[in-house]
Amino acid sequence: GQYHLSVKCSDNDRIATQKFTVLAGNGAQGGLGGSMGPNSTEMQVGGGLVAAAAVGGAVFLVRRRRTSHAAF
Repeated sequence: GQYHLSVKCSDNDRIATQKFTVLAGNGAQGGLGGSMGPNSTEMQVGGGLVAAAAVGGAVFLVRRRRTSHAAF
């Protein structure tokens, strides 16, 4: 459809107007937000990253525990 846009400046009384047309069709698919959900590949990648972070955190804690006992 066709629409009219008017903008009024805050520092004076000037008003700018412009007519524009919105084209029919689907909206832009902009990532994983809104009505789009992640697909199975993205879920697997995310699960792998979480698992890698958990393993890395566990290794860090085990190594930290070993080095702290060696100092005594």
